[in-house]
Amino acid sequence: MGLINLTQHTLERIIKNTRDRIQDVTPFVGTQSEWNALSVSEKAKYKIVHLTGNGTYKRDATTGDLVSIAGSGGSSSPMTGATANADGTAGTVPQPLAGDQDKVLQGDGTWGHKLVIDIVENNGVYGYMNGNTFVPFKSQADIDAAVTAARVGNATAADVKSDKTFTNASGSGLVGTFASQEKTVTAGTSAASVTPDSGKWLSKVTYNPTPSQEKSTTPTTRSATAATITPDSGKLLSKVTVNTNSVPNTNSGTYTASSRSDSIDMGATNTYRYVKTSGVPNSNSGTYTPSSNGSALDMGATNTYRYVNTNTVYNLGVSAAKANLEHVTSITISMDDSNFGFIVKGLTKNETYISIVETTSVSGSSLRNNASVLNANLIEASDWTTVSSSYRVCIFIYKATNTNVTLLPRKRATGGSVGTYRLYTST
Repeated sequence: MGLINLTQHTLERIIKNTRDRIQDVTPFVGTQSEWNALSVSEKAKYKIVHLTGNGTYKRDATTGDLVSIAGSGGSSSPMTGATANADGTAGTVPQPLAGDQDKVLQGDGTWGHKLVIDIVENNGVYGYMNGNTFVPFKSQADIDAAVTAARVGNATAADVKSDKTFTNASGSGLVGTFASQEKTVTAGTSAASVTPDSGKWLSKVTYNPTPSQEKSTTPTTRSATAATITPDSGKLLSKVTVNTNSVPNTNSGTYTASSRSDSIDMGATNTYRYVKTSGVPNSNSGTYTPSSNGSALDMGATNTYRYVNTNTVYNLGVSAAKANLEHVTSITISMDDSNFGFIVKGLTKNETYISIVETTSVSGSSLRNNASVLNANLIEASDWTTVSSSYRVCIFIYKATNTNVTLLPRKRATGGSVGTYRLYTST
């Protein structure tokens, strides 16, 4: 049996508390008629009442009424004990067996041993028996000696916060004197260390930000050197605005663009004042209609055109066209001849040709029939067109379907004059 070191006063309190707890948990077990026969004072001794056949109840300490314990409901099933992880259930007190007379009902639903201490007195000293050996309870001096032995440590009051207590070799329950303090600093442009005063510790540090400001500047001249913008004393610059609208551009170089773009790259150094775009292709969609014939067409000063309409441009003349055509020997024929026509030989099938029939004399009454071709697909044929006062022409454009093609200009009415004709065909 292990030694139990208790003072006499402590032991007396344990005995009293144990008796009260035993009284609190001792239930009444009996029939309804036996319970009814008890007086009010006798009933007040019980907190738990088990009525055989009717269930288990708690007695209300104020009213004395019996309140059914959930789950008892007249059940004769014994209670189940609680575990470390689950509650037990209400029920009848389990039956104690022979030899359980010194046991008490425990929370796990079993009958267990109760604490029994036999207090003895030996020559005015209280204690207990360990077998045949008397063990006295500890005296106050013994307790004081144990407390003194527990006082260890080398902390001083200056080491411990002022709102805390501590124990060292000189005593226990000592109060610290290490006081706290708060500091406020104004932030600057460089790092700063904040330290507490001697004998203090920092509980809070408040930083006040440096006031900021914005500045703007408007240069009046262009300069290769950088300008310095500084904040006022005690301020930090949060924004600098530079107005450059009034600064003249003194560069005089010309940048030649190589491609068309919404934004033309002037170069990283930006040493140009002018942009040359004559070599940049025009991507505009306008159509320019020239008013005269010429080798160089004026597209307009703003150059907003992409297409050129040449429908109204005069031809440079038949002579220029005939220079690219093969000449055929002149023939003389009457316009009302039934064989009025011209045969072009040595052509290549499926090739497109241009032939011009020229005459110095076309007269007679109104024209008859339309111009046509044989052995070819006619693309276009003109009427006799007066080119100048000396001659007229009839133009055929066709795709040959044979090596020999017959051209049939429009005829004049019978009685037309005989004329001299020349035939020119592209090669």
